[in-house]
Amino acid sequence: MSLGRVVEAFETVLDEILASWTALDLAVGHYDGPLRDAQEKRAVLLESISDAVRQEKYELNDIAEFINDYMYENFSMDLDDNSQFDVARVCMEAWCVCKEGRVPQIPRRKNGATCSVVQDLAVEVDSEDNDAEDTEMVDDSQPRARSSNPKTITDDDGWTTVCPKQH
Repeated sequence: MSLGRVVEAFETVLDEILASWTALDLAVGHYDGPLRDAQEKRAVLLESISDAVRQEKYELNDIAEFINDYMYENFSMDLDDNSQFDVARVCMEAWCVCKEGRVPQIPRRKNGATCSVVQDLAVEVDSEDNDAEDTEMVDDSQPRARSSNPKTITDDDGWTTVCPKQH
């Protein structure tokens, strides 16, 4: 797979990761401005994360801190649930899988419910002889989420807070 195709596959997966992130979904949906501006900010976030992860010179904490700062500065959202670490981790894992020529399969929203963040990275592996069907593997080294819907609280002013995960 050429580098261009790897990057294209990674950015498609990254878009799916961001689409499953409740905090970003709330930030875009409750943005105090035109929806187009919120969508542009989301696109810039995607491109920035893609660039940072592909450079492979930043650590997990660096990327998580960037995501946290970006969300605060552009969406006035404080990530009290620390989901930026999950997003950064899954993005970095997805890049490693894409570089190997495999395409990560990110679980999508089910029945209109929003997934908090992808907890397990399911991977579709291309068979070497291309005759067999693709095999799906799941990384079981990480604990599974108890619920696909994080707890949110909306106050009288309409401010929605995503509550921290209970471990």
